[in-house]
Amino acid sequence: MSKGEMLMWQKKLKTILNIDEIEIKRMELYSLLVSVVLSKSIFKSNKELNFLFDSLNIKVKPYLLKSRTISLGKLIRVLEKSNSDEIDIFIDCFAKLLDYKIPTSSPKSNSSKNYMEELLKKYGR
Repeated sequence: MSKGEMLMWQKKLKTILNIDEIEIKRMELYSLLVSVVLSKSIFKSNKELNFLFDSLNIKVKPYLLKSRTISLGKLIRVLEKSNSDEIDIFIDCFAKLLDYKIPTSSPKSNSSKNYMEELLKKYGR
């Protein structure tokens, strides 16, 4: 999986987390769902999609796992009928899948000290 793809999906997830209106959140989640499910970089084989279904507590028959598009149709249908709590479960599942840490508070970093040291090294005294 390329780093660019991962950053794009994480950015999309961050955007979805900042949305308050449930219908807009659902609409944005459709695009993330389609992109992630159809990507061969996350799910190398169709059978690996079972992990996603299990994470979302969705029971599926084995024939659904033979085709990504059929699996995607099932996931879209479930998302369409889901309520606010179930949409939050979708978001949490994607956050785990994409290794995205949902921000609670931003920790302070030592980057300012390193920045000053870099400037001193570059320009000297």
